[in-house]
Amino acid sequence: MDLTGMYPAFELWGGVFCLVGGVSLLLARTEKGETGRRYSICMGFTGGMMLIADALAWLFRGMPGVIPRLMVYAGNFLSFLGNYWLPAILLLYICACFEDGKGDEYLAWLMPFVMVVSIFNTLLLIISQFNGMLYYIDEDNVYHRGSFLYFSWLFTGMTLAAFLLLLIKERKSLKKQQFLVLISLILIPGTLLAIQIPFYGYSLTNLGSAVCLAMLFIIELLRQKERLEKQTNDLKERDAVIREMQTSIALSQIKPHFLYNCLNTIYVLCGKNLELGRRGISDLSDYLRANIGSIDSRVPISFEKEKEHVIKYLDLEKLRFPDEFSYSFFTPVTDFTLPALTLQPLVENAVRHGVVPLGNDGIILITTRETDRHYVITVSDNGAGFDPEAPLSGDDKAEHIGIRNVRERLKRLSGGELEIQSVINYGTEAVIRIPKNPNSRS
Repeated sequence: MDLTGMYPAFELWGGVFCLVGGVSLLLARTEKGETGRRYSICMGFTGGMMLIADALAWLFRGMPGVIPRLMVYAGNFLSFLGNYWLPAILLLYICACFEDGKGDEYLAWLMPFVMVVSIFNTLLLIISQFNGMLYYIDEDNVYHRGSFLYFSWLFTGMTLAAFLLLLIKERKSLKKQQFLVLISLILIPGTLLAIQIPFYGYSLTNLGSAVCLAMLFIIELLRQKERLEKQTNDLKERDAVIREMQTSIALSQIKPHFLYNCLNTIYVLCGKNLELGRRGISDLSDYLRANIGSIDSRVPISFEKEKEHVIKYLDLEKLRFPDEFSYSFFTPVTDFTLPALTLQPLVENAVRHGVVPLGNDGIILITTRETDRHYVITVSDNGAGFDPEAPLSGDDKAEHIGIRNVRERLKRLSGGELEIQSVINYGTEAVIRIPKNPNSRS
């Protein structure tokens, strides 16, 4: 294939590549502050239009007929128009690469000049359709340069020279790779524009623009790859933090004094009531297994499973305080899930701070019900109660942190909420509400 056939083919494929690159960047997720990529997208669409238009004008040149003539006129017009407005978008991209507000400063005084040049050249382009100032199409449907074309190129060259001086002045503010890419985006079309003056027939600036846009897209894709890798690493770090929190929460439920008291109670029971002591060992083993197992629980578990864990805990406490309290369940609704270790801390608070301090006749009641929008779990006791407005100190602060963790896990894993009401000498009621719709947060 000779140069006459290769030239429009290169422009067509270059234009398609620019459009595909622009669409790819457009579909990729844009984060806050990524204005440079938005300008890359604009340059991709503008360059793609410019290259395809010039290729069509080249393919239809010299053909007789109305449609070929329209294609030549439209193709040349759009090609020139793209060339005149690409510098303005390029300036926006360059200034977006600067940090610490320098880009805004340069835009403030350089953009007015670039806009004047672009608008002036556009006006010349429009007028040229009638008097051939920049170019004209002869009767044989062939493109010819006009007398003012070199004048237009002079202004474009001045614009690129201003960009070059800007980059040289601020080269220390840019990374080496970034500086080299930006310099190439200016030197390649600028050099080809100078060669274009004596070289007639092919638009070297269009070909140079295609090469520059290809470089730009490759750089943006590499930056996108770096962003994805960073996001992957951030997700891994977040998972590690969540896992550490889960471990901390699970281990926090195995309080040393509770474990010590349970073992001491079981030891005494083994001398008095061996069967009861064996049952205590079994309950403690199941309780510890559930706590350790919750470390790997990243999704909500069934209510029945959480209920079993709570029963093991209550039975262990009953070994220590056989006469201080009683408990009962009324749970007609069980077909739902909740985060592991969210019900047990509430029951533990009811035992330790509610009914045990009374000495006897303590009652703990755990119920479930459902509404149109929620599953509701209630843990109530007739214990000592507390003043929600009183300042926290000592163990109360630790318990408060535990309840806060329950709230956060309910919200994060199930979209649920926790409400606690208490009256001194009357008791406490803790209510968990879990939305039936996982996306609901009401």
